[in-house]
Amino acid sequence: MAFWKRRKSISNLAIEQVAAFYAQLTEGAVVADASGRILMVNAEAARIHGASHLKIGPEDYAKAYSLRTLDGAPHPPADLPLARAVRGEVVSEARWRIVRPDGVSVLAIGGASPVRDAEGVQIGAVLTVRDDTARDVVEQELRRLNQGLQAEIKARTAELSRAWELSADFLAICGLDGLMTACNPVWSRRLGFDEMTLFITPFWDLAPPEDQDHAAANFAVTRGRKTPVDFTSRVVGLEGGVLTVQWTLVAEKDRIYISGRDATLETRTAAELEEAHTALRQAQKMEAIGQLTGGVAHDFNNLLTVIRSSVDLLRRPDLDERRRRRYIDAIGETADRAAQLTAQLLAFARRQPLKTEVFDAVDSVRRLQTMLQTLVGANVALEVESACETCAVEADRGQFETALINMAVNARDAMGGRGRLSIQVSTSDVIPGGRAASAVSGRFVVVALTDTGPGIAPSQMERIFEPFYTTKAVGKGTGLGLSQVYGFARQSDGDVRVGSLPGQGATFSLYLPATAKRLAEKAAPFAFTEAVAPQRHRVLMVEDNVEVGAFGHQLLTDLGYTVTLARSAVQAQALLEVDPDAFDVVFTDVVMPGEINGLQLAKRLRETRPDLPVILTSGYSDALANSEGQGFDLLQKPYSMEALSRIIQQGGRAAVVE
Repeated sequence: MAFWKRRKSISNLAIEQVAAFYAQLTEGAVVADASGRILMVNAEAARIHGASHLKIGPEDYAKAYSLRTLDGAPHPPADLPLARAVRGEVVSEARWRIVRPDGVSVLAIGGASPVRDAEGVQIGAVLTVRDDTARDVVEQELRRLNQGLQAEIKARTAELSRAWELSADFLAICGLDGLMTACNPVWSRRLGFDEMTLFITPFWDLAPPEDQDHAAANFAVTRGRKTPVDFTSRVVGLEGGVLTVQWTLVAEKDRIYISGRDATLETRTAAELEEAHTALRQAQKMEAIGQLTGGVAHDFNNLLTVIRSSVDLLRRPDLDERRRRRYIDAIGETADRAAQLTAQLLAFARRQPLKTEVFDAVDSVRRLQTMLQTLVGANVALEVESACETCAVEADRGQFETALINMAVNARDAMGGRGRLSIQVSTSDVIPGGRAASAVSGRFVVVALTDTGPGIAPSQMERIFEPFYTTKAVGKGTGLGLSQVYGFARQSDGDVRVGSLPGQGATFSLYLPATAKRLAEKAAPFAFTEAVAPQRHRVLMVEDNVEVGAFGHQLLTDLGYTVTLARSAVQAQALLEVDPDAFDVVFTDVVMPGEINGLQLAKRLRETRPDLPVILTSGYSDALANSEGQGFDLLQKPYSMEALSRIIQQGGRAAVVE
């Protein structure tokens, strides 16, 4: 009996030491003796269990607290971790629920182990416990969200599957070999092929033969790109129907994702719309031709009236010398105006060969000032200002001056012959954007004409440079003045800009590229003479028009030249082959029927007879308009006796421009 009491006291001492140790832990701890009675509950364990006081006494753990399994059922006492530890088991981790006195359910997680003394005799057990409720709440919420997400994914998958099935677009997934691994039903519905046929047919083989290389090339490009590839090709159905499809291909790893939109109707509609636009443009061209015919016919009839009347008057036998000279001058001036009218037509069409030279725009404007004042009338105050001493440009001086005259006359008519017209010459580093044109950077000379007229209505602003468009009464103009300005500017690598507000006048600004080249030296006055330099007295004239050929032959003969007339470039070439030294100069028209024209003849002579001067003449030629004479001197039709004599006497040899 004494031994048992001593043994018991030793065990109590050991378990009290264990209890004292666990009482200091931050996690919950419950200590029981060997019979399972609770000896100690530390502060954290008391908080977890919701105990207002320590449950120490004869009750064991299962009786002291309301304990449940995870699903809420009463927990079997024998399966509790502390009870198992009392029986000698080691429980590493377990979960159970604690229903606190306040009704709150706490998820507990912990383990238990037996406590033995130094001799290995079990003297009790220890339960460690943690409050896992917060994590449990999170896990439950995650499970709820996961369930909701799964339901959402399922719903979205069903929607995508439905969209895949009902889509009117061609949708497919291909391998890198071009074979489809999946395709939506529209392929079968629109093309008539069954799914198996589609899966064994490379994507590009669905196109007609002429489109297959294009489709295959775009498919190959897609393999090496991370961005979509867009292209259009056709596909052929089982029964031969052809669809035009706009494809978008995207590569991802070893898959090519394909989307195709049927653009057959859109393409057909676009083609029909283009045909309608073409028909409309043709109708507009015919209307413009009608306007041109009326305007030009009116102007030419006026000119012909002067010429015809002057000729009739010259036939009178009693005509004195003073009136004869006046009628001859009238014919000459009228011919000059007719030539100017055709030059305006060619300038707008950009088919006028420009004779470029470097000149000072300020000097040209000031030289024209007197003539411009006469044109605009005494009731228009003309002012000329310059923001630069010398504004050098490289352009056709004659066309430049014609453009100034046309803009001045346009301003005069806009003001009704009364007001103020200012002309300002300056420089600019940019041509502003306008009329659907972008701004252009560079160095430009600007000639701006500003009037005090009523301005230009917005509805007319977009049409003022159209050929044959005029706001004047029928028969009062051809509408070519501003068109000549626009054509000259564009052909000279410049442009025209217009600024106007209704009631506040208008400003027309002509932009021409500035140049750093030296100004051209003024040519010495030409002395008109019928005497011919001996080394230039034999002329080969090449002209297919009978009347012009006869007239030119007579002019040259009257000037003292020996003239041989050839009716074609081929005939001229044959004459030169018979006797290469028979002529001192070749004077040839450019536009002629036959195997070669005058320009081609000149180029051949440059190669075979570089010492033989060649002079070109033309009223119009695409070749000359695009190349400015190809390095040969050019005499523009209609030409005068003085101009013909001048170019022949000056040698007819221009610098060769390759």
